[in-house]
Amino acid sequence: MVFRHLLDLCQLGFAPKYLALRDIADKLLVERGVGKVGVHWLRNFVKRTDCLTTRSSRSYDRQQALCEDTALI
Repeated sequence: MVFRHLLDLCQLGFAPKYLALRDIADKLLVERGVGKVGVHWLRNFVKRTDCLTTRSSRSYDRQQALCEDTALI
């Protein structure tokens, strides 16, 4: 269920954040009456799901963005 929601977010063009995924998992567990996920749950979820990877976002330089603008070229 979490994986399906994650894929839906990616298809819509949103980069899912750790907190958003944790909230989704917590809501699912609360509906089942179990409680909340643990501290390292998300890291372990990514490890055991082969098709998931994490990436760090990098800063985007303004000069580089201007060089990539086709209207300026």
